[in-house]
Amino acid sequence: MELLGRRFIFTLPTVFDVAPRSHPLAAAPRSCLLAAALVSLLYGSGCLSYDLPVLAQSSTNTSKGGASAAKDGTSAAKDGASAAKDGTNAAKDGANAAAALSVRLASLCKTGREQMGRSDFTGALASFKEALTLDDDYVPALLGAAEANLELREEARTSARAPFSKQAYNQAAIALDREPNNARCHIVMARVLMGLNRTAAALTEAEAAAKLAPGNKEVLAVLGRAQYYRGKKEAESTLLASLGSNGGKSDLAAYQTYRTYKTLGLISWHKGRKEEALTHFRKAILLNSRDESSRLYCGDLLRQMGRTAEAEKAYREAAAALPRSAAPWLRLNQLAIATYSVQNRQEVLKRAETFVRKAVEVEPSDGTGWQMLALILQEKGQAKEALKSARVAANLAPRSGAVQFTLAAILLENHFTIEAEQCFARSAELEHGPSAKLKSERHQVHCMFLNGKTDAALALAKKSLDLHPQERQAKINYAWALMCLKRYDEGLAILEKLIKADPTDRDVLTDYMAGLSSAGRYPEAKKAARQVLALSPTDSFPWYIMLEIAGKTKNKAEAEEAVRHLNQAGLSASQFAESGFDAISAGAQSASMSTFKRALELNPESADLILNARDPKELKLKGSSSSPQTASPARSK
Repeated sequence: MELLGRRFIFTLPTVFDVAPRSHPLAAAPRSCLLAAALVSLLYGSGCLSYDLPVLAQSSTNTSKGGASAAKDGTSAAKDGASAAKDGTNAAKDGANAAAALSVRLASLCKTGREQMGRSDFTGALASFKEALTLDDDYVPALLGAAEANLELREEARTSARAPFSKQAYNQAAIALDREPNNARCHIVMARVLMGLNRTAAALTEAEAAAKLAPGNKEVLAVLGRAQYYRGKKEAESTLLASLGSNGGKSDLAAYQTYRTYKTLGLISWHKGRKEEALTHFRKAILLNSRDESSRLYCGDLLRQMGRTAEAEKAYREAAAALPRSAAPWLRLNQLAIATYSVQNRQEVLKRAETFVRKAVEVEPSDGTGWQMLALILQEKGQAKEALKSARVAANLAPRSGAVQFTLAAILLENHFTIEAEQCFARSAELEHGPSAKLKSERHQVHCMFLNGKTDAALALAKKSLDLHPQERQAKINYAWALMCLKRYDEGLAILEKLIKADPTDRDVLTDYMAGLSSAGRYPEAKKAARQVLALSPTDSFPWYIMLEIAGKTKNKAEAEEAVRHLNQAGLSASQFAESGFDAISAGAQSASMSTFKRALELNPESADLILNARDPKELKLKGSSSSPQTASPARSK
């Protein structure tokens, strides 16, 4: 068993050494042996020496000397008896001290276990640590401290969990080294390893415990969870067995049992037994009111079942029970966004902003809250505030690819193309899966074209395709790069192969539609736009394409139709302004005025943009055109 940072030094004690601490009474018998040796020295026949000439001179003196010697012998005997008595008393004192220590250790651990049962994990840890100050190898205290650290780890925010994990591991490792045949030592170590996401090692420890204590309920509970994390089919039956044959009331501690119900809830959910899953999650909450994940699971499950009112109630109850957690408020934000429609756009955005600002208030160090706030503010047309929030999010979560992507997208929407390119590149570096990485690279390539790095952009797209030749997104990226270089036939040929493989691929059809429009193949582009709308009726981007085509072909009727649909979409101020210029190009003056009006309603700052951009191309040169050369990622996806 690996012991972190622990060294053991063994020495052999000399005759006069203090006895090892593991044998506190070893010193007492030593005094008894010394006394016995002294008596033997005085009374043993071979221990006295006589001077014969002196005896011949004076018998009287001899008699006196003998008497004196006898007297001395008596005194010595008394001294020996006293020493023996002292040794006995010392032994008794040592035994009493050992007994008192044992009682104290047991008392502290009992107190710690009681505190654990009341979910007072901080108090429990203090009790177990006090026991360890008296005996740092006391296994019950080591196990108790490890479990308390595990519970405190779960209550801590993600960024603050590492110290608890380290302490729990060290304590469990020492306990397991002391008592390798103790099933509880293996179980506690299994729990620690699951917290560290070392699920394979955790299952090994749980299985070892099951061999040492077959049928033990606590062992079965941990074993079942370990099996679940490893995808074992027997996990559910093992967990039910830990609760009793009928899955009834458990005899395990509540602070442990709630995990069993939570895991059973997840299993039932995955198997499609949603009502059963709800029951399990609610039992977990009854046993541990601070169980954040079970509360959120309830809300998520209810939302999935279409019971939005109940889902909102569950999230609000979670927020009340966990006042320092941002998660319930972020869930309420997601629930609000899910009800979005063109008709209630402003109301939804207002509610969503309220929820997200509450999340930021209760947990200001959580980058996710700031990220969500940035997206909402951007949607509301508050560009400066959105960018500020996105920067805060990126500072708080510098290793999050998703947060870096959000910052990059908002930078691009605000025409900071150089910094946007850098952030998309950083996002691609941070993402682990090829799909997310290639998505970031797609927008990085787009920014590189905007920044005049055409050769480098094509090289990056080609390199990604060479590294991931079977990845759909890599093919899309390369096709896009080719079309940005006006190599339309090559790019469209790649997209056509992808469409043939999957005619319902919206992303591919969207790029195909934009490429056809830029190539001047307008009838085919409009046909592709209709295909996209058939797959996604609320998508506004096909109407951008058709409005742009109407502007180029001077088709007033088609421009007015496109504007009508765009005015019903939830667009940003800059998007409405751009639509207005395309409508002007088509000769649809009244339609253009309606889009400009919407732009100003959303963001009065749009007035500067509208007044200064006398030529529609001015707007497009800033990165908001729908053409492959300059299309905004937000619009193209």
